[in-house]
Amino acid sequence: GDTIVQYSTDNGVTWVTVADGVRGTTGAVVTGLVTGRSYVFRVSARNVFGTGIQSGTSAVVRPL
Repeated sequence: GDTIVQYSTDNGVTWVTVADGVRGTTGAVVTGLVTGRSYVFRVSARNVFGTGIQSGTSAVVRPL
């Protein structure tokens, strides 16, 4: 299956997919984040049966 990674800059109101189709991994590299801006992340799994529910939202992350 695939892992779908998304981030939000408005506390989960809208989401941007950053790593769609990452296979068999426990991590993803997210580029283009703005220093000091607040982000939250979520993940979901996708396989031949469809896309699963999203994980809970991560703690707030602020790139340095």
